[in-house]
Formats: sequence, structure tokens, C-alpha cells
Amino acid sequence: MALYDRFVDAAMRSASAQEKRRFLLALGDFRDEKLIGRTLTFALTDAVATQDVAFLLMRLFANPAARETHLDIHGSALGPHPKSGCPRTCAVTWSI
Repeated sequence: MALYDRFVDAAMRSASAQEKRRFLLALGDFRDEKLIGRTLTFALTDAVATQDVAFLLMRLFANPAARETHLDIHGSALGPHPKSGCPRTCAVTWSI
């Protein structure tokens, strides 16, 4: 988890959009189920730019360890997230 937290930190402190996107996309490669859930929850916050949400979700779909978990979490995540969660998720789903 320490590495994961360092990646989140690095993404939030990145000087350029390209560097930020690299760290954000790397979050989709973690295989631990809890970190996969954290990545999905994080993707649905305002900390991740709308244009980057689709890329992060696609990275999760490409991660074999995350596919099944991601789909389960995604389906149940629509309700409890902030108001921006559902519209952002719906917009991203159409873009994928």
C-alpha cells in the first residue's frame, strides 16, 4: 500500500498533466483487491479530471486481476458516491 499511496501523492503533486496521467494510470495496474477498490473510488472523485477517468477505467479493465472485482465494485459504487459520481460514471461508460 505504501507504493500505491506514493503514486497517488505523486499524481496529485505532478508538475505536468502528462506526468499526472502516468501516475494515475499506474494505479490501474495494482492487483490487490482493496487497492483496486480504492482506485475505482478515487477515479469517481473530483481529484481525477473527467478526461482521465475513462483512461483509468480502461486500465483497470485491462488488468486481469481487476476485471471481475472492478465490475462488481463498479455496479455497487453508483449509489454511495458524491453527486458527481453517477454522471461521471455514466459519461465514462459511454466513452469506453
